[in-house]
Formats: sequence, C-alpha cells, structure tokens
Amino acid sequence: MDAPCSNTGVIRRRVDVRWRLTPADFEQMPARQRNILESVYPLLKPGGTLVYSTCSLEPEEDESVAEWAAKELPGLTLVEMRRREPHRDGVDGAFAARLVKAG
Repeated sequence: MDAPCSNTGVIRRRVDVRWRLTPADFEQMPARQRNILESVYPLLKPGGTLVYSTCSLEPEEDESVAEWAAKELPGLTLVEMRRREPHRDGVDGAFAARLVKAG
C-alpha cells in the first residue's frame, strides 16, 4: 500500500511541497492512512504480506502507523521496517513496513 502522505521525503525534488503543507496536514494524514489500512486489511489473505509505504520522513506517518496496524488489526504482525533518508542515503526519503497476517 503506497499511502498518501505529506511527501516530506521528496521535498528536495518537489519544492511545491514546502508551500503546500499546513500543520493540519500532519495531524490529518495519519488518520487517513489508518483508515485506508483498515479498509484493505480484510482483503489480505491469511498468511499474506502487506507492505505499507510512504515517501514521508515523519514518524507519525511511518513507524507510528505501522505499529498501530500491528496492534489494532487482528492477527497482523509487524515483521520489518526500513527507512531511507536523503541526507544519509543520497536518495529520496521513504519508509516501508512489512506486515504479515496470521495464517
């Protein structure tokens, strides 16, 4: 699931992001992401893998949402999380979490 996000990880390429974002976006985006996860979760087969990803650098949109999913969605286990950061990795910022539904 490539979740809609604040796009802070691609701000070096998309300078419009810095002018478009508002403080409210950072409050609303995690709720939107959780709603989408709740919607797609029933479609995941037992034993299936869900990859949750964003191009955000914000923990509220990344680790917090992945951890919420593992806690709140029955049988979903958080297996792995990875983050790419522009200043460290020389690429756009991104986040991905691998979650597996119990079989």
